[in-house]
Parts: sequence; C-alpha cells; structure tokens
Amino acid sequence: MHSISEAQENYGDMDSEQTVNDPNSLNIPMAPAIEVEAAPTKPIIPDHPPVIERSHAALMPLSEVALPTPIQPVKPKTPLAWRAKTHKLGGERFSEDSTIQVGPLCRAVDGYYLDTMQAIISACNTAGYRVTNVNKAAGELLACNNADPNCRIVFAVWEKPAGKTWVKAGVERGAGSALTNQLSTILDTVCGTILPKGKI
Repeated sequence: MHSISEAQENYGDMDSEQTVNDPNSLNIPMAPAIEVEAAPTKPIIPDHPPVIERSHAALMPLSEVALPTPIQPVKPKTPLAWRAKTHKLGGERFSEDSTIQVGPLCRAVDGYYLDTMQAIISACNTAGYRVTNVNKAAGELLACNNADPNCRIVFAVWEKPAGKTWVKAGVERGAGSALTNQLSTILDTVCGTILPKGKI
C-alpha cells in the first residue's frame, strides 16, 4: 500500500511539471512572425528634376539683364539737409521784430513775401548762382554756384507784419568766408531793388 501511494504521488508530480514546461498546454497566443525584407544591394535614387533654362530675366544674373532705357534722363535728388539749415535760420520768425538780430546776413525788406522771394532769385542769377530748390510755403530757397555745385547757399524768408519781409541767409556748403561776402552782396541787391510784382 505504501509503495502504490508513493508511485501515485510521483506520477502526479510528473504531470504538473510537464504541464508547466509545455508551452502548448498553457494556451498562450503566440506573436506573429515578422518578415524582414532584405536590404537592396544598391540604393534607389530618384531622378533629378530638369534644370530650367535661364532665359527669363528673373533667373538671369543682373550683369546679363538689359534694362530698358529711361524715358527721361535721371537726375539725382538734392539731399534735404539744406531744409534743416533754413529751418534753423528761420527760427526767429515767431519772435518780436525788435528782438530779431539784424546783421550782414539778416535784413528787413520793404516788400511782400512772394515779391521778396522773386527778388532773391533774380539777385542770385546776377551773382552767378542758380536757385535749384524753392519751398514757397515755408519760405525756403537753395541756390548753387554755377561754376562750383559744391558751393551752396540758403535763404529763409518770412513776412511780418504785412508788407515787411525778413530775409536770413546762410552757407549750406562751401568756403564760409568767401560765400558770406557773396551772400551779403546778394542781400544788398535784394534790399536795393524795387521789388517786381510777380509770382514764383
């Protein structure tokens, strides 16, 4: 009896070991097999897109682009720094007449505003200068020497009271002492002129 029960126990132990070690007896789902593709022997390179012909102006270098001929000759604009100079000269336009410092380059002219500006243009032409820029609303004029464009003079003009016009002049560019003498001569001409009745 004792030997039979030991045999049964050993058999039961064997059964349980077999069940644990046998993966099919556990009913565990198996993962699907992964198919690995073999790497190609040569990499596949896509075809390069065709090169666009550089015949359009937008694709050509600037050195090869023929620009159209301008309808009118291009003239460079005068820098506006001269207006800052005239604005500074006309800083006394809101002062009382008695406080304005009259001198060689600041004169009171008996005449109306536009007539005085026209007289300045005429006096500049006589002295060998050409008025190139006029801001009639602000009373600003720029004149360049005909022989040397780098010599430039400016004028600030304002009327107060009616019929009395103030003129201040200054050197915008060039030799200060020589141009100051020329400006004084121009203002003498303006003050000694019977002002014309004209408009700019």
